[in-house]
Amino acid sequence: MEIPSETKLRLVLASYAGILSGMLFSLKEKYNDGAPLELYREIAEERAKLIANTIAEDFGITGDDAEAIGKCLDVWMKVHDFEFTLPEQTKTKVRLKITKCPFQQPPKLRDINEWDLLFMVPFSQALNPKATAKRTTGMCAGDPSCELIIEVHE
Repeated sequence: MEIPSETKLRLVLASYAGILSGMLFSLKEKYNDGAPLELYREIAEERAKLIANTIAEDFGITGDDAEAIGKCLDVWMKVHDFEFTLPEQTKTKVRLKITKCPFQQPPKLRDINEWDLLFMVPFSQALNPKATAKRTTGMCAGDPSCELIIEVHE
């Protein structure tokens, strides 16, 4: 049986999300002292920068403003099957609203609440070192959606 490339990619990504989430939860349960976040920080910084630069290069996204960061985020979010919108996207600010997150499974992982910023900050800073990211709402904290704001400062 031939498996379409898109199906293969979705299955690999679903497996990756589950493995990463399980690993973080196991570490959190074992150490309960922030160790999973520190481990993820080390992994995320390198990977996030590589991913952002790869997306920009492969999709011909140029520039270092928030709009370019938003375009790269749009690709990354679609690849990972997030349900999301970019309700605000200007040269200085991107607002990302996530309503379905593949990293929210299984539900017992909801208390790992910092992973998104550990990825988003280096992802954004790969395109502009002056970029900042903050979360205003989070599903991990019980909110109905996650909202992240990425800004590029002069």
